[in-house]
Order: sequence, then C-alpha cells, then structure tokens
Amino acid sequence: MAALFIFAAWFLLVRQTFARHNNAPCLPSRKNGYNTFVSRHIRSDIPNSLDRKVWENYIERDKNCSRPTQSFLQQNDQRRVKDVCTAKGGVIHRGNLCLSRQPFTFVTVKIDKSTCSIEDVREETKHLILACDRLDNQCLPVHFEGNPENLKPNNNDRPCQAKVTTTTASSYSRKKLKPGGSGGRLHVPRKTGYNTFVRLHFRSDTPNSLDQNEWENYIESKKGPVGSSNVCSKQRRTLSALLLENWLQRLRQTPHPFRHSQFSGLPGP
Repeated sequence: MAALFIFAAWFLLVRQTFARHNNAPCLPSRKNGYNTFVSRHIRSDIPNSLDRKVWENYIERDKNCSRPTQSFLQQNDQRRVKDVCTAKGGVIHRGNLCLSRQPFTFVTVKIDKSTCSIEDVREETKHLILACDRLDNQCLPVHFEGNPENLKPNNNDRPCQAKVTTTTASSYSRKKLKPGGSGGRLHVPRKTGYNTFVRLHFRSDTPNSLDQNEWENYIESKKGPVGSSNVCSKQRRTLSALLLENWLQRLRQTPHPFRHSQFSGLPGP
C-alpha cells in the first residue's frame, strides 16, 4: 500500500513537471521566463577570466549556488540568442527546444552545491539548445538546455517556429454561397492549385454581357475535363449558377458602365 502511494505521488510530480513545458516551440506561456533566462545566462557583470577563484567569489556574491551547472553567454550576443527562437536562427530539436543554426562561445561553471565551491570553469563553443515560448507575441528563449553531445543542425531540420495548424480547404460543393453575400469570394483549393484556379475563374472568353441566358449557354458549352474535375458535374454547375447569380446581382447594382476587363473576374465553369 505504501509503495502504491509513493508511486502515485511520483507519477503526479512527473506529470506536473512535464505539464509546465510546451510540446512545441513558440507556443504561449503563462509566465515570462525570458527575464529569468536573461538574468541567469546573459549578465553584464560576468568575470572576464576563467580563474576558479574569481568565479567562486562571483557566485558567492550573488548567493547563486542552487544550480550545479551554470552557463553564461556574452551580453553582445543577446540579439543572436533571441534569434535562435526564430526560423532564421534555429531549428526544432524536440518539444519546445530549438537548436541554434550557428555556434556560440560561452562559459560553463560546475558548482558544488553543498559548499558553493567551483569544481570547473571552461569556455565552450557549441550550438545552443534553448526552450522557446511565445511571450507578448514574440518567440523568446526561456531555458538554457545543455548540449553534452555537441549536436549540430542539418539541412533537413525544421525551422524553429510555431506549428502551423492547416485545415484542408473545403471543396466548393460544401460551401454555401448566398447570392449578394460574401460567399461569392473565390478561394484557391489546396488540392487543385493556382493553375487550375486560374483556368476555372480567370478566362479570356467570358461573355461581354449581363444577359443570363447568354451566360447559361456559355457555362453549358464548356463540356469536358478541366484538370481532374468534370466541369459539367452537377456540383460544379450548381456552383457556377450560384456564383453567376451572385456576381450578376452585384454588377447590376453598380451605377457606372462596364468594360470587358471588369467581367474577367466572373466565374468560369
């Protein structure tokens, strides 16, 4: 029973630990971790030396012995560090971690927490691994992750940026178009592509008239395949009729005369 209780407590602790981190870069964060990141890793007063005694005095002065490994970046690299959380400066490593495209030179200090003494001070040049969250509409570093394996990016890595959730464009047949309403706006379906869109909706042989019978004859005359779709299908003929009715109503409400170029936007079959 006691073992079950301990396991349950451990499970909840682990779950809460992972819940604090986003599962992808540049997602919104509830707290501003960037300020903490800067105060820990991009300081203006770090020693210009690798002497252990100098660093020991520096760490003791700030009572900063709680983290056994601490890394310090140059302040003049702050802009480059921020760029790691962008597509141009970083690639996705895992979760919300991004790997810098360029290497950085920084100082790593190993600390004995029990005595606050310095075990090692070394200068390293590696690619940074940083956790990136979105704060005030800007993707910023919030955590410095070690890179003990000296990982480097490659050309196949995805750029560091938020996941773009794309929804498959709905087909025209599913869209309800109301004459005279905003439904007459044309959208480029992802499956057909731009060339098919142009062939369907920007034609050079559209009638230079507002006569509905003439337009119906024009639409019915366009029989045969265009791309992979059949222009005479019931769905496409229904779509064309709806778009036609919508456009004709809007055109009739316009007070000035029209030129043929102004009819070029009328829907084709």
